[in-house]
Amino acid sequence: MNTEVIFKDIEKKIIENLKVAESSVDIAVAWLTSPKIIREIGACLKRKVIVRIISVDDKINGDVNFSNLYRGGAKIRLLSSKLMHNVTAP
Repeated sequence: MNTEVIFKDIEKKIIENLKVAESSVDIAVAWLTSPKIIREIGACLKRKVIVRIISVDDKINGDVNFSNLYRGGAKIRLLSSKLMHNVTAP
């Protein structure tokens, strides 16, 4: 597996990778708000690609996005925001 660091057109690159996914997609992200990416994840599910998402249980993500993906077959786990970011202890 190759690792690539991307600083420009990140949404475009993510969508390109989702379009060619054949067996599974694992997503770990604090917030999933891009309608284009969400639509492409839905397209993956329609192609019977296994989709697993770990994200933050936060109103920014919106219930509708995750509900629709869940109903489409995505395996979703929502965590406390403290588990998705490095935080400095007081």
